[in-house]
Amino acid sequence: MGNCINSMQSQKKISVLVSDGREEKFKALTKVKKITNGPYHGYNLVHYAHPNSPMPPNAKLLPDEVYFLIPQKKRKPQKVKVVVTKKQLELLVRDAKDFHISKINPIFSWHGDGSRKWQPTLATIQE
Repeated sequence: MGNCINSMQSQKKISVLVSDGREEKFKALTKVKKITNGPYHGYNLVHYAHPNSPMPPNAKLLPDEVYFLIPQKKRKPQKVKVVVTKKQLELLVRDAKDFHISKINPIFSWHGDGSRKWQPTLATIQE
């Protein structure tokens, strides 16, 4: 009897909702990697209960469950601008063992009034 139940489950069709609103049908017990490496390469298959966690490649689609196909987010490098005060920069430079800045070398210069002022050292531009 156990074999009959298993074969009946694998004949069932599973509905998977695609992010563009379409509904795709797959055989029950289909492995996730068969879908995400095949017709939906570049997509993640997620279970409705865990929409932020892609399913593992060897997981199987179970009957009576809801699944979604979501495009993978392509992460591009981001630039970050950090704003620090003069005092914070001084502490960073003084306390950092391997602190390197390319093209700009921080220099603190003394002024006649006894205050220190940070000035970048830049290459001279020929006119």
